[in-house]
Amino acid sequence: MAEPTKKSKGVNDFLNALSGDNREQAIIRNKCIKPPIGCGGDAEVFRNDASIEEYRVSGLCQSCQDTVFEIGGEA
Repeated sequence: MAEPTKKSKGVNDFLNALSGDNREQAIIRNKCIKPPIGCGGDAEVFRNDASIEEYRVSGLCQSCQDTVFEIGGEA
């Protein structure tokens, strides 16, 4: 189980409002944040430690990280 990075209440509230999901709770449940930012699916398999750390920060699963950062596709 991943532990979300700590953020100030203001930043946390902003991210939750932006995504329409509770980032911290999604991470604790090993889920990706809900659409439209993430997919809402399972977040259990990551490519490397950097991807795990990004998940702890953003709440995005590996697939959504790949999409956001255009990994493996055309830039």
